[in-house]
Amino acid sequence: MRISLSKDDKYRIFTPINEIPTTFIKAVLLYEDKHFYKHFGINPLSLAKAFYSTYVQNNRKIGGSTITMQIARLRYGINSSTILGKIHQIIKAIHIELHYSKDHILEAYLNLVPYGSNIEGIAAGSYIYFNRDLKDLNLIEILSLVVISQNPLKRGGNYVNILKARKYLFNKWITTHQEDIIYDKLISLPIKFNRHKDLPFIAPHFTLEILANNDNPIIYTTIDKNLQTTIEKQVKLYINNQKKYGIYNAAVILIDFTTMEVLTSIGSGDFFNNDICGKINGTKIYRSPGSALKPFVYALSFDQSLIHPLTLLKDTPTYYDYYKPENFDSRFAGVLSAKEALIKSRNIPVIFLASKLKNPNFYEFLQQAKISGLRKPENYGLSIVLGTVEMTLEELITLYAMLANFGTYQPLRKNLMSSRSLSIGSRNNKFDHIDKIQDNINNVLLSPEASYLTLDILKDTTRPITYNISHNLPIYWKTGTSSSFRDALSVGIFGKYVLAVWVGDFKGQTYGTFTGNISAAPLFFNIIEAITRPNKDEDLILSKIHELNITKVKVCADTGDIDNDMCPVKTETLFIKGKSPIKQSDIYKKILIDLKTGMPTCQFFKGQTAYKIINLLPTDILLIYQKAGIHILPKPIPKNNCNKFINWYYQKPKIIYPVKNSLHSIKESDTITFSAISNNKTNKIFWFVDNKLIATAKPNEPVIWKAKIGEFTISAISDSGKSDSIKIYIKE
Repeated sequence: MRISLSKDDKYRIFTPINEIPTTFIKAVLLYEDKHFYKHFGINPLSLAKAFYSTYVQNNRKIGGSTITMQIARLRYGINSSTILGKIHQIIKAIHIELHYSKDHILEAYLNLVPYGSNIEGIAAGSYIYFNRDLKDLNLIEILSLVVISQNPLKRGGNYVNILKARKYLFNKWITTHQEDIIYDKLISLPIKFNRHKDLPFIAPHFTLEILANNDNPIIYTTIDKNLQTTIEKQVKLYINNQKKYGIYNAAVILIDFTTMEVLTSIGSGDFFNNDICGKINGTKIYRSPGSALKPFVYALSFDQSLIHPLTLLKDTPTYYDYYKPENFDSRFAGVLSAKEALIKSRNIPVIFLASKLKNPNFYEFLQQAKISGLRKPENYGLSIVLGTVEMTLEELITLYAMLANFGTYQPLRKNLMSSRSLSIGSRNNKFDHIDKIQDNINNVLLSPEASYLTLDILKDTTRPITYNISHNLPIYWKTGTSSSFRDALSVGIFGKYVLAVWVGDFKGQTYGTFTGNISAAPLFFNIIEAITRPNKDEDLILSKIHELNITKVKVCADTGDIDNDMCPVKTETLFIKGKSPIKQSDIYKKILIDLKTGMPTCQFFKGQTAYKIINLLPTDILLIYQKAGIHILPKPIPKNNCNKFINWYYQKPKIIYPVKNSLHSIKESDTITFSAISNNKTNKIFWFVDNKLIATAKPNEPVIWKAKIGEFTISAISDSGKSDSIKIYIKE
């Protein structure tokens, strides 16, 4: 993944001797000190030859040092180019031999020997020059690395200067390793050495974070190198193709929800691009998640017995004190099931559900999920469920991992283990044997059943038309768009993974095209297509349903209520046993009809009357359907002498503003608007405040009332005598 500098600005990777390939050790001993395991720290014959060549023949200086003597020079900073220095080196070498085993001395040498520039040790040399682990080097690369140490300034990373020395070592090598004669024709060929600039710099934002929070010299992270590089390529390709649409930046996290390990972390589209502030870690900055929080409102509502998947919810004009929520498309759908409301990401139904949540409410739920950027609850109100709260991409993916783990919250894991060395590695090098560690922090915030029902809905979220994955693996996903189109998000679960994608701008610019479905979802599905394996990745969500307290029940398709005999169309939905709400439908009524006139009648006459089932939709729903151009058959008009039908024919008006039991803060000149709806049989609505008539208006016509301090009963009475009343409270 990445090798970083030590505190003394060296590239150094400690490697135990039992992890160093035997071939490498044999080559080092053959070249540097073939009698290493026989002498006591010095080789008298080598010293004599060196003295004679240097001081008698006045040839090039030869040190005659053993491996132990080289360790003494490196360890104690000895200048061995003088006779006194050489004597000091000999004494220290003997001292080392008396206190350490041969293997310990050799291990120290192999980890401290210089390899040019600021590279120390064979592991760092292998990683920098060849970008591979020692065990992955071939014989020619091993011999090239071994000969560098005798003259690192001249030979370090320079294949021309090592050819002669490598050939010399190879000739010595094959005298005892005839099987390697096959390399004879290759040994004189040049070999490519990488430079410092060629060092891998994978997951730069992630590694900088790890280094800033960890003092251990070597850190084994959870990053999967193959997944990281694959997804980085997908991000770069997507941004290059989308620049013409104003997309220049993205951030991505991929985790394994079974272990909570971060497998991929991409903080920006280009770490080195200052134009996009590329060094900012987009997985750590706070942003609005938009509609990506809505699934958790539904999950809490399942748990609090408010709904089941086919419960009907109203998508009609609604007021909450001073707050009038709108849908993204500024339209109203009338009624739709909870499942449809979540799939279509409607705002008004989710705000209604949020208003009913308690113990916990949605703010308290986010607190329990350890969302760190929460302000006081009064800063949000009900709009918190639409993403007015800010959180990081890491926090958002943790929430979705909680759904995948059937309601159990666990924090992300980034480190596998720590040890004594100087690098950052990834899990798919040699650390797959490390046991998966589960954190002790396990909080159950949702029931497994509520989590499953929510995921079962999310798998039916409509995908972008051009992005159909080439396999049948279910994808449980949701998009989010922040206010003013600053951020586009797509997050979801597939196989054992949770993936979160952000597309946006670190400078906070707004783009009308930045929506989760248009800007983030295509990259989301590109990544899934790139990393999944057809017929090999297993869905871990559906496989658990047999363990859950969930059953299927029949409900009325038009109402979502428990099936009764009058319901014309029935369907099945998933129920949480003992928790999902049970309610008999009250929309359908069986009435006696005069077959000749088609009108309701109170008396039964054989052959002249028959029972008919009619639909009694609420007034506010009928009005929405009318505005949408949807024709609903009118209820038959009852005869005057059939008084028992008057109640359902002339429905009472419904006060839509102010909200029942709402608290208003006003100044002396402030007014409050009253508004009520009724069916098309109502012509007038009479408005009363504490039984005093204040106005007469048509249905939906606003009435302005000069407010006073105190507690008031507001009543709306239709011209048919039906009424609705609420209480409100007004303070300064």
